[in-house]
Amino acid sequence: MNDAYERAKARIRENRMEEGAGILKASLGNGASAPMLNDLGVCEYLLGNFDRGLELFEQALKKAPSFCLARINLFYLEKANALVQKGYLNFRHLDHDGIADAGPRPKVSLIVRTYNRLDLLREALLSVSKQTFRDFETVVINDGGAKEAETIAKEIAPPGLRYFLAEHGGPAAALNRGLEMARGNYIGFLDDDDIIYPNHLEVLVKRLEQEGKPGLAYPDVKIVYFDAAGSLIRSEINIEESIDLAKCIRYDPVVSMLILASRACFEKVGMFIEELVTTAHDWEMWLRILQHYPFYHVSEVTCEYEERVRPDRATRKGLFERYYYSNLMHYLHRVISLFSFPKLAANEKSYQKALVEMDRLDQKYERLEHRIRLRGFYEFASPYGYFYDRYLILRDFGDMKLAREFLGIALQLKPLEPKIWLSRLSASLAGKGEQGDAREPRRPQGRD
Repeated sequence: MNDAYERAKARIRENRMEEGAGILKASLGNGASAPMLNDLGVCEYLLGNFDRGLELFEQALKKAPSFCLARINLFYLEKANALVQKGYLNFRHLDHDGIADAGPRPKVSLIVRTYNRLDLLREALLSVSKQTFRDFETVVINDGGAKEAETIAKEIAPPGLRYFLAEHGGPAAALNRGLEMARGNYIGFLDDDDIIYPNHLEVLVKRLEQEGKPGLAYPDVKIVYFDAAGSLIRSEINIEESIDLAKCIRYDPVVSMLILASRACFEKVGMFIEELVTTAHDWEMWLRILQHYPFYHVSEVTCEYEERVRPDRATRKGLFERYYYSNLMHYLHRVISLFSFPKLAANEKSYQKALVEMDRLDQKYERLEHRIRLRGFYEFASPYGYFYDRYLILRDFGDMKLAREFLGIALQLKPLEPKIWLSRLSASLAGKGEQGDAREPRRPQGRD
């Protein structure tokens, strides 16, 4: 059985998932180990067989109730499977305001979502009203906020104004109400705290029509940073010269919702997943679209995205919430592979040590699966890198207890690494109320 297991692992490492799964299936019996059951479960899930994957993770946990990887796989796959069943992958049209068939259809539907930011909404709609391209409708979705939003929208009266006061459902729900109402061949989005320059729609429409096939166009974006008091800190130009599926799996390369997509994209892939209440809902949508259609870069700044200091995002709770939704989104797209062996065979010994420590942490800390980013665990190239990276992030967000745990694991995996010892000294001094001097700079937020 061990020889067969090694053959299966070799096939899986080569991404020959069906062959690896076949070898594991042939090897199963009453004596199948929890790791083998977990690994076959991962294969089945990666091949799209969610129900079978769930069964195998449950069997693995019956064999070894404290097996961390099987528990985490079961936890997220159950939630991902439930979301798949909710029908978000199907596009739908609903006439919320009674004018869906009134007059000719516009070329573009611009969906503006807002929630209790009336002054910002005014600025956003003023920027919409100045567009040089005029064949569009402005679909304002008030996500259950102040009714004065309707007065502001009608006062400014951007082209083709349509307004709908929805029940409060969160950011993704507001986008879906707009998609349901949209009549245009192209669909764009604008949040109430962003603005678009007069040429925004014109250059994006031009790029999509030049391509002559469905896709998504995105411009360069000016990002303006404000502090908690609303004072300008700095600004920068964000340029993503190309976006493909591999890049989008690693991080969300699209700034806000400042894009224009062919209607066919949404008709193919469906609606936003409303349970992904953080920024994961748009990131997840881009992943779905990229599986079928290209993204086209427009090398021109056509809009501004405002990044405001949000106390909730700078807290451990905010970080863990982002981890949870990011992990869930990656399970939906079958890109997390929590096998009981590493991608690199050379890391086998270190990986098994790491699994023992992960089982220990899982017993010690509640909801460990919410507190770490799972993508990259199986693939990590260095024996200690994943854990040291987790230490840096958790340290910066103030969870020193768990941070020290990850630092300790990193030290076990690479005991002679100087920077780990420096970090351990710094953490020790910080624990005594002193200021350590080995602090590395915080990693950029939003790409972890």
